[in-house]
Formats: sequence, C-alpha cells, structure tokens
Amino acid sequence: MMLWKIVCDGSILSSPMLVDTIVLCATLQGEFLSVELETGTILWKIQLAAPIFANLCMIEEQNRVLVANVKGLITLCDATNGRIVRVFVFFFNKFNK
Repeated sequence: MMLWKIVCDGSILSSPMLVDTIVLCATLQGEFLSVELETGTILWKIQLAAPIFANLCMIEEQNRVLVANVKGLITLCDATNGRIVRVFVFFFNKFNK
C-alpha cells in the first residue's frame, strides 16, 4: 500500500535513509531532499553539483549527512535543514577524468 508519492527532479538510485520521522534521499540530478515520513511533505531540498549514486552516510552525533557525487565531491550537510556545512574534494573521479 502506497502512503504518499513525491516528484523529484531525477531518479533515485541510492538507498533512502530514515532519520527519526524523516526520509532523506538523493537523485541522479544532484538533488538532496528531506521528506516527512507520515505525510510525504518535502521539508527542504538542495541542489548539489552532480549526480548522486552513492548511499548517504549519517554522522549521528552531529546530525549531519555525507553525500558523495560523481565529480568526486563529498558534501557534509545538516540533516535538519539541508545546510551545506563543508565540501570535501577527492581526485579519484572515475567518471570525469
């Protein structure tokens, strides 16, 4: 039984993450968003620099999420509001040599 449905700017390849009553997900268009579990209401969404294939990684003690994209950027975001805290650059980019 489907509880709700949302429309994203791109397909979701990575696994969504449940944090309390919030679902965090990322799209192949680089969109990172937070959805209220009960209602399906989009609480916030941000646009990142490139497609996101990797699963999200939660840092529970800080309530932050790591989001990796195909350009080799790992973005640290606040899980409560989507604010970008820091961006880490890695040069192992397999897709854009």
